[in-house]
Amino acid sequence: MDRVTDIAWILLCTGLVALVPVGQLCLERGVTRAPGARRAAARAVVDVAIAVLATWLVGYAWAHGPSLGGFLGLTPGPADVGRLTGGWEASVVMWHAAAIAGATVVAGSGGAERGRPSAMAVTAAVLAVVVLPIALHWAWGGRPAGVPVGWLARMGLVDHGGVAALHVPAGAAALALAVVLGPRRGRLDADGRPQALAEGEPALEVAGALLVVAGCMGLVGGSRMGFVPEAIGGMVAVAVAASAGTVAGMVAAAQQRRSSRLRDVRLGAVAGAIAASAGALSGSLWWAAAVGAIGGGLAIATDRGLLFAGVDDPVGAVPSHFVAGGWGLCAAALAWSGDGTGLRLTLQVFAFCVVAVCAFVVVHGALRAVDAVLPLRIAPDLEVPDDELTDVLPVVGRAVGERG
Repeated sequence: MDRVTDIAWILLCTGLVALVPVGQLCLERGVTRAPGARRAAARAVVDVAIAVLATWLVGYAWAHGPSLGGFLGLTPGPADVGRLTGGWEASVVMWHAAAIAGATVVAGSGGAERGRPSAMAVTAAVLAVVVLPIALHWAWGGRPAGVPVGWLARMGLVDHGGVAALHVPAGAAALALAVVLGPRRGRLDADGRPQALAEGEPALEVAGALLVVAGCMGLVGGSRMGFVPEAIGGMVAVAVAASAGTVAGMVAAAQQRRSSRLRDVRLGAVAGAIAASAGALSGSLWWAAAVGAIGGGLAIATDRGLLFAGVDDPVGAVPSHFVAGGWGLCAAALAWSGDGTGLRLTLQVFAFCVVAVCAFVVVHGALRAVDAVLPLRIAPDLEVPDDELTDVLPVVGRAVGERG
C-alpha cells in the first residue's frame, strides 16, 4: 500500500477527529449558562493539552506497544515522533492524540458549570493517561502493525469507529463526574423535580453536534491506520445514521409533545453517528439507518430518565456516547452475515460491559479520593449567581432538559 496515500488519508481523518473537542465545546456553550460557558472554554484547552502530552509520553506506547497478556502495551518512554519511519507512524500518533483529546473533552462535559478546575484536570489525566490507552490496547492493540494483540481484539471484537476504545469510556467517565458532582444549581427543585434552565445559544448547539458527527466520520475513516476503500463507505454510513437519528429525535419529541425539540434533534444526530460507528465498515446503509434511528431513540429516552434519577448530564454525553455506543457495539454483531451471530453478539455485549464498568470504577474512584481531600465542586455563588436562578421553569409535562 502506498504510504504517501496512507499519510495523506490519516492526516485528513485527523483533521476531522480534531473537530470533536471544538464541537463538544460548542455544544457545551449552547446548553449551559454564561458563567459555566466561560469555564468550559478554559477547560477544553486544558483537556486537549493533557491528552496530547499523555498520548506522546505514554498513551500511544501503552495502546500499541508489545503486549503484556493483551492487557497493556509495554514500550518504554515517549513516542519519538520526529524519528518515526517515513512519517506514517507519526501521522498515526497524531490521529490518536486527536481521538484521545476528543474523548477527554467529552468526558469533562459531565461536570459542566459546577466542576472545579481540579475536578476537570483529574478526570482528564485519569482518562488520557490510564483509561483510554488501556481501552485502546484491549480493542485496537497492535492495529498499526496489522496484528491484533489486545485481548478483546484477539477474541474478535468488532469496533471500527472507536466505540469501545473511546466513546464508551468517555461516556462512563462523564457519568462518574456527573454522579460525584451532583446536579447543577437550580436544575432540580426542593422536591427533586427537574427544572428547565435559561436558554443558551441554539446555533452553537447545532454547530457542535454537526462537528461531533464529522469527528465520528474521521474516527471511522482512520481506524485502519491507512487508506482502505471501504473506509469511504463507512463514513457515508455514519452520515446516514446521524440523519436517521435526527429524524428519530424529531419523531420522539413530537410524540412527547415537547415544546422544544432542539435537544432531541441534536442528541439523535450524535447518538446515531456513534451507534453506527462500531460496524460502519461492514454494515449496509439500511443497517446504518436502522441502527442510527434506534440509537437516537435510546439516547433521548436515557436523557429523560437520567434527570428524573437525579443525574444531571448537561450536554448529553452519557446518552449519546455511553448508551448509544453500547447499542452500536451490539448492533455491529448484526452487520455480519453468516454463522456465529449469537456468539459475536455475546462478545460485543461482554466487551461493552467490561470497558464501561472499568472506566466508571476507575474514574469514579479517583474523583471520590480527590474529593475527600479537595472539594471538586465550586462554590454556589460562583456556579450561578442568585439572580440567574429565577430564570427557571418547572418541566412537569414538558421536556426534561429542554435547554441543557
